[in-house]
Amino acid sequence: MATWLLSAVAFAAAAVVTILAGFGTIWPRRIFNTGCFVETDQPSGYVVSHPGGSTTYWHRLPNCDVTRIDPNWGMIVAVGLVMCVLVLLVSAIAWAMTYRIAAHVIDGDRPTLPSSGAIMRAAGRVLGWGAVLAACWIGGWLLFVVAGVVLVGVAG
Repeated sequence: MATWLLSAVAFAAAAVVTILAGFGTIWPRRIFNTGCFVETDQPSGYVVSHPGGSTTYWHRLPNCDVTRIDPNWGMIVAVGLVMCVLVLLVSAIAWAMTYRIAAHVIDGDRPTLPSSGAIMRAAGRVLGWGAVLAACWIGGWLLFVVAGVVLVGVAG
């Protein structure tokens, strides 16, 4: 239970940080202009179904900008990827600790899982080599773009 709670808290914090990095705020009413939508009786447009079975229909006003803040998509992607890695790392550590504790309770002093240091070293290696491969991939694409620009320049 505590493992799921820790993973959920890490995920929620990562989502908040990603939204804050991309929009500059986490308050939906500052991001979206809800005044652009008006309720109507016509069964078209946006439909909202309520638990009691009632349904309301909404139309968007023409020439109304729904998003008050233009998101920084590059920041959302970059911070989102970093937060995803951190959430996976926190969750992996929490699960490893849970399994270590369970193994210790069930088997006594006989270790059935690797030590925490070995798990951390393995996680560090995975992240490190992942960063190296990502850098190589980005470098390869950069060389490809530079080579394309040079060839276009030489070809005239």
